[in-house]
Amino acid sequence: MVGAVLGWVALPDNYGWAVGAALIAFVLAMIQTVKSRPVPALILGYALFEGVFLGVLSRLYNQAWQGAPVQAVLGTMAIFAGMLIAYRARIIRVTARYQRIGLAVAVGFVLALLVNLLFAAFGSADGLGLRTGPLGIVFCLLGIALGAFFLSLDFVSSRCARRHCRSSSGRSARLRRAPCTPAPHPRR
Repeated sequence: MVGAVLGWVALPDNYGWAVGAALIAFVLAMIQTVKSRPVPALILGYALFEGVFLGVLSRLYNQAWQGAPVQAVLGTMAIFAGMLIAYRARIIRVTARYQRIGLAVAVGFVLALLVNLLFAAFGSADGLGLRTGPLGIVFCLLGIALGAFFLSLDFVSSRCARRHCRSSSGRSARLRRAPCTPAPHPRR
């Protein structure tokens, strides 16, 4: 957040700084991926530089489409909070079947967008109409639902990572017993 605010307020028209911050964030991310253990300084540095890049980019989008970045951030926070509450209250259970259906829908969504892109590039100016009108609204809502679906998968991954770290350090025997794979779909 600090980097994003810095990029939005202090560097609004410095696109060179934004590109430099993005490259530094990329290098820090690549260094972290080859490390065997998480390095907090690398992670915080990545967050700071990526925030600067996204702050400048958001300011640029805000100049073109007034309020769009703020709405996107608020919408993302609302979806995150709603999904976290639903996941923690066990309203949503991530099962193997849930994953298969969600991934199939995501693949179909991406394929439809690719076909739309081809139509826009070589056919009609609006493609298949997935950006405007009622069909555009349906695809927008489907995209939001897919984002929420992937958040639920991220919650499972995060839980498994915490369990793995705790069980490997020997702190909690209870966590060692709990599986990190999705629960099987109950048979009727």
